Amino acid sequence: FLRRHGVLDETTEAEMRDEAKTTMAQAVKEMESIVQPGQEILFDHVYASGYPWSFKEGLEELHAAERPPAVQPIGPQPTSQGTGDHDLPPHPAQENPDE
Repeated sequence: FLRRHGVLDETTEAEMRDEAKTTMAQAVKEMESIVQPGQEILFDHVYASGYPWSFKEGLEELHAAERPPAVQPIGPQPTSQGTGDHDLPPHPAQENPDE
């Protein structure tokens, strides 16, 4: 629509996409760098007057349970440019923009 009306050209669109990808990749890196809290905060501020009598036992059981290794992201991983979409096929509208 914007191309047909002469508002958007290929160069501007490519620049906008690159800027958006860079911004998103940076935001993801920032969020992933935040240190995750421990399990002990799971029930903080849940109970009005302290923890129930079984809480300590439950927390010990939680700590003793085996866990799988850290969750790893699935799908394409960020490239050195940090966009993460290097393996994605082009959008259908980009293949034939004049149709």
